Amino acid sequence: MLLTKFYKDVFAAIFIWSPTARLDKGWDVVFEEMVKMGQEPEATSGDKQCVFTTFDAADFNRITREHTKLVEKLKDQKQKPGGSQEIPNILFLCDDFADQADVVRRSGFVTSFIRLRHQFISCWILSQKWKLLAPAIRVNLTFVLCWRLRSTDEETQFLKDIGGKHGYEVTKRIYDLATSEKYSFLYYDALKNEFFVRFEHKVNVE
Repeated sequence: MLLTKFYKDVFAAIFIWSPTARLDKGWDVVFEEMVKMGQEPEATSGDKQCVFTTFDAADFNRITREHTKLVEKLKDQKQKPGGSQEIPNILFLCDDFADQADVVRRSGFVTSFIRLRHQFISCWILSQKWKLLAPAIRVNLTFVLCWRLRSTDEETQFLKDIGGKHGYEVTKRIYDLATSEKYSFLYYDALKNEFFVRFEHKVNVE
């Protein structure tokens, strides 16, 4: 829903890394949007490939390098008289790699959260394990969607990481409120340090 509703038409291209991308039918609606963008989600090799079921740093680096060159070219054009072409944003999406530490702790995805925003590259990571994400990712993220966690240890670490402003106890109450109903989730806007029950209700912590 995020990509097809709230972030519809935000990204010029989407690149997905997920071992289950071609097995989970939930991706079909995203693939349809990618086709509309001119991408080929069915491609399994070559420069047109945009859905990857395994992580290879060469693919990641190639896409990053090509988009960076495009951004630099467009920035140069904008500085010239009459230059006004919009610079496109692209999205890297990583899903179901929580069991592969090299991907979520020591790969280019960590770099994505540190400096790739300057190259107009956004990154989303879907993970069932908060603590497996690299600290650089947890510190530099701009928003989080969190459903009810099954592990007390995971829950404690997550609440400590996002509770810097209000403290653990207050943040725990917000989390409990947001996740008390079935399928409900906590939306944390890290840039504004604000909490929401799903996307509908802002939590007043004053």
